[in-house]
Amino acid sequence: MTISLVLDYAALGFQVFPLKPRSKEPATRRGFYEATNNPATLRRYFGGSYPYNIGIRTGIVSGAWVFDVDGEAGFSALPGLRLNMANCRRR
Repeated sequence: MTISLVLDYAALGFQVFPLKPRSKEPATRRGFYEATNNPATLRRYFGGSYPYNIGIRTGIVSGAWVFDVDGEAGFSALPGLRLNMANCRRR
């Protein structure tokens, strides 16, 4: 199942890389720098039976931006963040 999800993400233009199981830590030496949407490379990364998590390179490369909100303190900070983001320049 993981390989089909990885290939779906790649087909959408996301660059993908393996993360250690049940972790946000990259499973490759160079981490997100080794992210790719090349199906052959992704099959090498994810085609075995090792239970990697899926990492997606964010930012300009993928066009995806992430806000990581952890715990009650992070959730409580969201309203202020929305106000600050309203002043950000958009393309």
